[in-house]
Amino acid sequence: MAKQIPPNEVVGRDKLIARMWKTLERSSAVFTAERRIGKTTILKKMEAEPAEGHVILYADLEKVDTPARC
Repeated sequence: MAKQIPPNEVVGRDKLIARMWKTLERSSAVFTAERRIGKTTILKKMEAEPAEGHVILYADLEKVDTPARC
């Protein structure tokens, strides 16, 4: 895995993160994209700065290919 940007150095993602929190208030979300787009960086920033009333649980599932391997 490439070196991650610290959450306090992430810029330009505030609107996306606010939209993610709003979505998570009423439903779940699947966050997918090509490699090296910034998915993990955004999730790590959300983990470091959670919205009020939210608890963040992070699990790296990259090597999981079946439910039995979770």
